[in-house]
Amino acid sequence: MIRTAYFGLWVAFEGGVGTFFFPDFHCPAIFRPGRIAKQYCHMQRYIVAAGLTVVLACTCCRGAISAEQAESLQPLIDQELEEILNELVDTTEISVELGLRWPVRPPSKPRDNIAITVRRQAEIQALDDFPPKLEVGFRADAEKLFKVYEIATKVTISLRDGMTVKGNLRSIDEKYIHIDAQKFRIADVDEYTRTLTDPSLADRAKEKYILEKKVELGKQRAERAVEAEEEIADKLYSDAGYLLVRGEWISRDQYLRNKVEERRQDLAKILVGPLQKKIYYENGFVLYDGNWMPRPEAIQLYEQSNQGQGSGSFGGGGDAGPNSPGGNNDGAMWDIE
Repeated sequence: MIRTAYFGLWVAFEGGVGTFFFPDFHCPAIFRPGRIAKQYCHMQRYIVAAGLTVVLACTCCRGAISAEQAESLQPLIDQELEEILNELVDTTEISVELGLRWPVRPPSKPRDNIAITVRRQAEIQALDDFPPKLEVGFRADAEKLFKVYEIATKVTISLRDGMTVKGNLRSIDEKYIHIDAQKFRIADVDEYTRTLTDPSLADRAKEKYILEKKVELGKQRAERAVEAEEEIADKLYSDAGYLLVRGEWISRDQYLRNKVEERRQDLAKILVGPLQKKIYYENGFVLYDGNWMPRPEAIQLYEQSNQGQGSGSFGGGGDAGPNSPGGNNDGAMWDIE
């Protein structure tokens, strides 16, 4: 098999437009996915991206391409694809595109260790903002709020109907509360007033109040810890070499590797088809009526098709039939022998 002449392809990736050129033709090519194009093109090998023009020599094979033959040619396709991707995908340039300072180094601390430190510092910050001494005040507040009525002192009671009564407390018994010359049924006062008439009820109310205030304080601390975690995490993770990507902290070097792999995969989707076509051509196969087969067999089918006025054709619109004896033929195929 005779290797093909060098050829290349000028491709504006973002525009999706490609123009073929020969490598000995100096061209300021643009062939790099993304926003920034390469400024120079000094390719000494072909670059295939969309469509493929081939000038080559093939050895003759017998019979249609088999699964074994296709499998044996796959390593050649993979090797050339890898070589082209290595030339076209520049890790340094992608790093610049992403705004990462080169060289991008691994993180200085494991992510799990940073997470532990973040939680610990956030809890400390929450305790500083809502210190334990606040709990001491809960007891004093409860004592004032649920102080039991004392005889011969001025009190204010509230009834269930909304009426408020002020006066000197004369006495409290099981059924009545006496204020000045009036008496009111215990059953008619509101719950708060009822609590202040009974020391046991007042004690239970105090403990309930203190517990509720502690629970509320705990919620405030938890909310503050969440806020503090965001602030602390941003600094600690960033300083250690991480980036926040879709809500997850990823090391800068891993983020770069992911983007490089994405770029390679995007290019591979464009290149793999034309490269397969090229390797098949180089190994003596041509595409005729949608099927890969040895060139002699394709020529034979083409001639039979012409004799029978058939409609057989080479390739996907780009491969033509063999030269006709009569001279010029719009469906002429390159002589690759």
